[in-house]
Amino acid sequence: MKKILTHIPRLFFWSLWPLAIAVIHYGYLQALVDGQMESNNYLSSEVSKLDEVVKEISELRRIKQSVLERVVIIQELEKRASINNTVLKSMADLPPSISLESIEYRADSLLLKGYHGSQSEIADLANALESLRLEHQDKRIESYDVNYKINNDRFSLEMKIGN
Repeated sequence: MKKILTHIPRLFFWSLWPLAIAVIHYGYLQALVDGQMESNNYLSSEVSKLDEVVKEISELRRIKQSVLERVVIIQELEKRASINNTVLKSMADLPPSISLESIEYRADSLLLKGYHGSQSEIADLANALESLRLEHQDKRIESYDVNYKINNDRFSLEMKIGN
């Protein structure tokens, strides 16, 4: 019996050994899980920050597109104003028998309507407009066409302007 009693502490120690190993493994695995959870939480917060940045970039792209569209409109208006100024300056020397009734600005043309004394004066006016040197931002505008219609003592003269 004494022999058995001397082996009990050893048996007890050896029986606790697997339990100790299991506790150590559990602690190690729990540390791994906790570390992974921290990483997941960090990545989730970073992803939400990046989502906000992506939304902001999308909004900025939309604003940029809107600004670019406005720039194109402004450039077209500047071009039209430049051309209109040139045409109107040339109108300062109209013969007294020609009087303008209206000037209409359209997207791609300038329409002059009025009264005339003779058809040859309207033809001269159309030729004078065709010979104008139209420029926009120091670039000559090459493509434009002048057409006129005469009805009794009234005329309409349209100056179509290309790009």
